[in-house]
Amino acid sequence: MASRILFIGGTRFFGKRILANLIAHGHDVTLLTRGKQPIPGELAHLDHILCNRNDPAAFEYALGGRDFDVVIDNICYQPADAEHAVKILAGRCQRYIFTSSVMCGLNIEAHDERRSQYQPDELNYARNKQACEESFLNATGFKPIIFRLQNVIGEDDFSGKSGLLTQHLLGSGGRLRLTGNEDDLYQQVYAGDLETIYNLAIDLPVEKMARPYTIGAMPIPVRDYVTILADALTLNVELEWANKSDESTLPVGVPYPKNVIFDCSALAQDFGIAFTDYTNFLPRIAQWYKAALQ
Repeated sequence: MASRILFIGGTRFFGKRILANLIAHGHDVTLLTRGKQPIPGELAHLDHILCNRNDPAAFEYALGGRDFDVVIDNICYQPADAEHAVKILAGRCQRYIFTSSVMCGLNIEAHDERRSQYQPDELNYARNKQACEESFLNATGFKPIIFRLQNVIGEDDFSGKSGLLTQHLLGSGGRLRLTGNEDDLYQQVYAGDLETIYNLAIDLPVEKMARPYTIGAMPIPVRDYVTILADALTLNVELEWANKSDESTLPVGVPYPKNVIFDCSALAQDFGIAFTDYTNFLPRIAQWYKAALQ
């Protein structure tokens, strides 16, 4: 059944993919953006609200008297913005889907070996996301769902991270000297899976208990991850592992945190979804970035 959806953000990378998939499934989508990014041509037909959601008065005014079945909030980063959204949209939607971060699963303030990979600004980002989560989970005017995304990888990633190892492999002919250890693990989620997950969340019964879900495929050793990319590029990979303290050839840092692993079985159980395997999506990504680099 078609739903009336307010999508906050959604003009780049996985947000754009989620948005396009919702439209393809017949939902009535209103897009709210700050106008910092151009609206892709394929989305130009949408009802578009131009507004800086950081300004609560402007946000409320821009919405006018509209209400929605579902709100998808892809760009809430500050606790104050979450508080304003709760007040403004309480009673005006049934379901509120908040895009959060897997970093919220870390114990930011206590000693956690995994957090040592993050810079101070990244840890502050996580603290803000945690506070946003708390505001949404305590809301009484709608039912929230929190999606804590693992590192998202896919084609057309504006951050450049998804294609970084492909770029290094092509530049070195398959020879890489990586920081870390042979048994280090990655855990990621393919951007294409998010299209399905968010679409399923739209149809989730409103009475379903509000809760956070961590979203990510099963962990994979970094060595296997790189090998899959190299095979897709028809390169024979030669890996060497090094510590940053070594004085020989400067090693390549893997672009995502290692060994930050979480149990994502709750989402698989409640949504009935199987995450795409790395052997299926990494070759597609490698070929996309190879073509983009040519």
